[in-house]
Amino acid sequence: MTQTEQKTQQNIIETFKQRTIHIYGITGAEGYAVLDWLCSLGHTKIVAHDFSVSMDVLKTEWLRVHEVRTPEDEVRFDEILKLEHITWMLGDKYAALPQQGDIFFVVQSWFRYSVNAFLKPFFATNLEVLPEYRDHVWTLTRLYFTLFPGKLIAVTGSDGKTSTTRMIGTIMQEYANQKGVRCIETGNDRTHVQSVADVASCGPKDFLVLEISDRQLSFKFPLIPDVAVVTNVTSNKHMDDYGGFENYVQTKGNLLRFQTKAGVAILNADDPASREKLLAIGAAPREWISTRQRPEEGMWVSDGAFVRTHISAEERVMRVDELSVLGHHNWYNAMQALLAAEAAGVPREIAVEALKKFKGVQHRLQPIRRWHRVTFVEDSSGGNPANIPVSIQTFSDRPLVMIVGGYRQNLTVDEVLPIIRSLDGHNTVKALILFGQVAPKLAELLKANLDTFQAIEVVPDLAAAVSWAADHAAEFAHAQEAVVCMTPGFESFDQYKDYRARAEHFITLVNQLND
Repeated sequence: MTQTEQKTQQNIIETFKQRTIHIYGITGAEGYAVLDWLCSLGHTKIVAHDFSVSMDVLKTEWLRVHEVRTPEDEVRFDEILKLEHITWMLGDKYAALPQQGDIFFVVQSWFRYSVNAFLKPFFATNLEVLPEYRDHVWTLTRLYFTLFPGKLIAVTGSDGKTSTTRMIGTIMQEYANQKGVRCIETGNDRTHVQSVADVASCGPKDFLVLEISDRQLSFKFPLIPDVAVVTNVTSNKHMDDYGGFENYVQTKGNLLRFQTKAGVAILNADDPASREKLLAIGAAPREWISTRQRPEEGMWVSDGAFVRTHISAEERVMRVDELSVLGHHNWYNAMQALLAAEAAGVPREIAVEALKKFKGVQHRLQPIRRWHRVTFVEDSSGGNPANIPVSIQTFSDRPLVMIVGGYRQNLTVDEVLPIIRSLDGHNTVKALILFGQVAPKLAELLKANLDTFQAIEVVPDLAAAVSWAADHAAEFAHAQEAVVCMTPGFESFDQYKDYRARAEHFITLVNQLND
């Protein structure tokens, strides 16, 4: 760590120690990570806020949220609960406004809760922190960027960011192990282990791989990754938070906005918003990926292989069939991972061998069970309409039944156009089973706009969808092995607390089918 980096870290730590710090959302992964770190520093001016109405409820909720934990983590949490210098603001006391000069940490989804309305004066309508309050408002993501002294790779996008992050993390961890340095992979999803202390203790030769959501970028803090990866920017379940698609694109662009020519930005040439909008944001040189056209600088798919391109030269990197994960969409993820690793200094042979070992991400096109010539596939993380064509393409070589549904208010035909085009273009889809709040409106839009496809069934819930698929299995698997894939395409909050709960229910239902 350089003297400048040490000074920056020390200044931040000293500033925090001198001011009262409010943390909103203690049971969540972000809020608790900050609380744990501040307590480890011996900070004594902490006000901890949570919706929980009592300490018992607080612990129950913390256990539910922290799925990835050890017995030592639980002991540490109990120790923090007993610290006398923490002021606890629970239940009705939660919405206490910070005083002038205080610092306050907010979670990425703060605006989704009406009880947080008291924070709105600090933010613009597009959720950006107002300039006069940037000294006061902090997030876990901002803290990671501020404290980490090594090479930082950051990944965002509407779809594919988790898989791409995990691919990059797999490669970087292998490289770090060989070099005898550290690699930390963390970020947006609560299944990531969050540790500010680990990030702050790293050195300049270490690596940090961060998955970053649009909501973590909305604050518009000057985040400057060494390598920025944007998988794509498509109409998304979150874009209404920003008042429309253009603002949503600009929010994603915040990952690139403060980069200099010393950085690298890796973008998707097949994604119109990346090609037409993100190109103008930030100063970092661009590397492009594509499955359709040869970029001057980047990587594309040619003759069944990933090919690294330069202005007038190209190099074959690896065959696409050497990947262990399913789906054409994973070609994009793999190319961005390979380019990110290269930009971080990883020798190609190490990156390729590590990528070959990558087995995929939980809740992403995971086969659950083969039952009566039908393979049931769980893809509950596919929470956008654009994920549905990906699944259809992945299983385009066999009869396919798609289970789709969930929650979406004010659904429009523009949002479902990708589904319409995919269904009209693939006669292998034998049925579309729709469930949840969105099902009636989705069925109406599909039936009104599809040219040929009419095999649409509307059912009340996921249990009924699995039951329908099982009852009709013999019809679509009589001549060939078939697939039933649940790619919901929409949020889970109509019937489930989150997408993991939806996934777990689907897995249980499939495993309960009688032989």
